[in-house]
Amino acid sequence: MIPNFVDCQVELMPVVLRLHSICRSFAGSGETVAILRDVNLELASGQAVAIRGPSGCGKSTLLLIAGTLDVPSDGLVEILGRNPWSLSARKLARFRNEHIGFVFQEHRLLPQLNVLENVLLPTLAGFAPDRAACEQRAHALLERVGLQDRLEHRPAALSGGERQRVAVCRALIMRPSLLLADEPTGSLDPHTAEGIGSLLLEVAAENDAGLLCVTHNDRLAVRFPEQRLLEDGRLQPVG
Repeated sequence: MIPNFVDCQVELMPVVLRLHSICRSFAGSGETVAILRDVNLELASGQAVAIRGPSGCGKSTLLLIAGTLDVPSDGLVEILGRNPWSLSARKLARFRNEHIGFVFQEHRLLPQLNVLENVLLPTLAGFAPDRAACEQRAHALLERVGLQDRLEHRPAALSGGERQRVAVCRALIMRPSLLLADEPTGSLDPHTAEGIGSLLLEVAAENDAGLLCVTHNDRLAVRFPEQRLLEDGRLQPVG
């Protein structure tokens, strides 16, 4: 039977992140420097976007604003349809912990904790559901990235790629709707970087998370379905 496309309705994926007319300026040495100028971006659930640009162009600043770790000088940030800045500091911390996962260039694992404990760290903030369920998810994530035999190892005993895989699991432990990656392969060799890039795209899709990655690594950026270029403080389409 030939489907009746007139009667079919396309299910729109929910918008996870909306940046509207975002500006960010910093004052210093008697003048104000504009880093971001009228930045607009929408990211839907399951969508993966790479933001390219040279070092110092404001990519990390944009990611910090998207993750509610920095406040724009002007413009509107919406995450899951909510303005995060309307929340109290405590409620914002809970909102961030529940809905946003971060992967940084440096893994930022705690050296005194083992792999499993580092992954579970976000669940200790007092906002997490059942402890047993969290541990079960942590084990599943670590098995997914091939680290099921490294649970008791501390970061110093891991390779750079292994540490970054642990960081990805930690970012996913709370099932975030928004996954933010800031130069996630910047400190890795090309082969390991390729593996981490594939992992980010795969696990974001598997968890139906919106993925926003900033990078100056063209080899990583071209693997994303969509790319933007941050130039002169504004986002431009690529391709």
